[in-house]
Amino acid sequence: MSAQQAPGEFVFPLKGDIDVLRELHRLRECRLLKASSPPASNEAVPFRKVIEDSWKRASAAGVAPTLRRVDVQRTPTVDRRVMAAAAPILRKLADEVADNHAAVIFTDPSGAILESLGDKSVLRALDRAGAAPGHLLAEDAAGTNGIGTALSAGCGIQVVGAEHFVEAFQLFSCTCFPVRDPFTGEVCASLDVTVRAIDHRPDIYEYVRTAATKIEESLHALLIADQMSLIQHYLTITTQGDLAVFATNGETLVANRRAINLLQGTDRDVVLNRLFAEGSQPNAGEIVELETRGALKLIVRIQRVVDEYGKRGVVATLEPQLKLGKSTTATPASATPPLPELIGRSPAFVAAVAKARRSASEPGLLLIAGEPGTGKATLAITVGAQAARTMTVVDAITGITQTYSAAPSGHQNGASSSRLQDSVTVILHLENVREEDVVSCPAVQRALQKQGLVIATTSSASRVLPSLRKATSAVICLPRLEERTDDIPRLAQWYLLNRQRRLTIDQDALALLQRMNYEENVRSLFSVLEAAAEKARGFRVTRDDIIAVVGGKVPTRRGMMEELSVRAVRDALAMTGGNRSAAARVLGISRATLYRWLEHFGEDLGAAPAP
Repeated sequence: MSAQQAPGEFVFPLKGDIDVLRELHRLRECRLLKASSPPASNEAVPFRKVIEDSWKRASAAGVAPTLRRVDVQRTPTVDRRVMAAAAPILRKLADEVADNHAAVIFTDPSGAILESLGDKSVLRALDRAGAAPGHLLAEDAAGTNGIGTALSAGCGIQVVGAEHFVEAFQLFSCTCFPVRDPFTGEVCASLDVTVRAIDHRPDIYEYVRTAATKIEESLHALLIADQMSLIQHYLTITTQGDLAVFATNGETLVANRRAINLLQGTDRDVVLNRLFAEGSQPNAGEIVELETRGALKLIVRIQRVVDEYGKRGVVATLEPQLKLGKSTTATPASATPPLPELIGRSPAFVAAVAKARRSASEPGLLLIAGEPGTGKATLAITVGAQAARTMTVVDAITGITQTYSAAPSGHQNGASSSRLQDSVTVILHLENVREEDVVSCPAVQRALQKQGLVIATTSSASRVLPSLRKATSAVICLPRLEERTDDIPRLAQWYLLNRQRRLTIDQDALALLQRMNYEENVRSLFSVLEAAAEKARGFRVTRDDIIAVVGGKVPTRRGMMEELSVRAVRDALAMTGGNRSAAARVLGISRATLYRWLEHFGEDLGAAPAP
């Protein structure tokens, strides 16, 4: 029950007059101490189930009901941001209750008292009972009481007079509410207002609930400001270049795509555990080296340190260092690689595959280039497995290295064992390989000297090291999916048959798929099919399933003339350094026409600089 929940039986409904307190004492003697007691003096006094349940928990924990003082101590631990949010509200409450014979108590999530304020006479009485700063009031230490029972039940509650389990607290009426983290919902503190039992009023419940809610609202605003501060520092660093940037305070992690690729799986835990280990205080400018999966070492450069209310956050960049010469085998060397299937009969795709197979028959560096999702890795691994007896696959982003022994059945197209390379290295994402990686990798060195075979993939050939670009023995450019639309039916049927419960697809759905635009080529096609398969009611994917995935507006491809126009404008702007007047002259059109094209093709062209 949160601070906004209905009180139910958690409110004691009567004022604390003498008859009420005597009846509570009688009920305690009868039900808890099992002693004979006089007849009821006030039959309207309830014996609440929430109190009975708490008594049972206290008894099971071994708490003695005859205790005159609770003397269990614990150092309270509260997040500084919680204290910053609560401090002004606690001071205001203390001023309000000081003249009403009441005390305000603030505890950590375990029930250890952090601060107590208010009427001095009430505070002295609480101190004699063992409810002072540094003392623990959890149910298993102090029995039924406002703080311990509220934290145990997870909701606000009033505990009055003899409802308290131990004798020490029977002079008091306690009203307490847990304070919850507005994002996680976890209890981060508790707020209690205690008066003498004779001064008990049911309306104190709403008073404390309102105050607890104000603390949660203040904490919410403070946490938002804290997170925004971290994000602002993160955004400042991301504008400084093509970097892998992340920001974290141990709870929130913000990262760009390059950093996400490097922080996959357990690597994220390695970085966070190192930066936020107990006693660790990374400083701006510090460099941390971390050994992670496979052949990858991460260099973490601390760019900024954000310290808000004692909650330390860092903004850092990541630099991968590959040990390509070090083979970290994640799969047994005798294992056969899972040969991907090369699906497609379009002339451009067939020609690219044929050229790759021919080029892989000789030593050297073979580069396979193409947009994301065109099948570069599939082609590289398939050709590599067919060209050599053993194959090592290295992901230059994650550093994961796997070594395989190719099965004889994998050698296709009549490749005899005498013509096979002894080994081949497949490097995925070659643009992430640096000069020092090349020097330290024997396989690359042999390929550059035409003594071994390396097959590499890249989605950005311009970002590959110039020394590697110049040394390539062949470059294969894979066509985009929109340049091989005749292959879409085959790709769709293969995916649904092999990856999605052996589903089929009707002709109307295939026709729609052929008209659609795919930002990440085959990868985007498979994503659409995966989602459509989830919506399919039977064993066939229909046109309606596709439309349900992409929405009413189907993303269709541009026509050929429109595509040529986009390319022409993009090339003209590149040639003229973004000068629109010069680009218009190159294209032979007016500047006004160019502006209309820029407005129409804006998303495809990207932001063009002003003349």
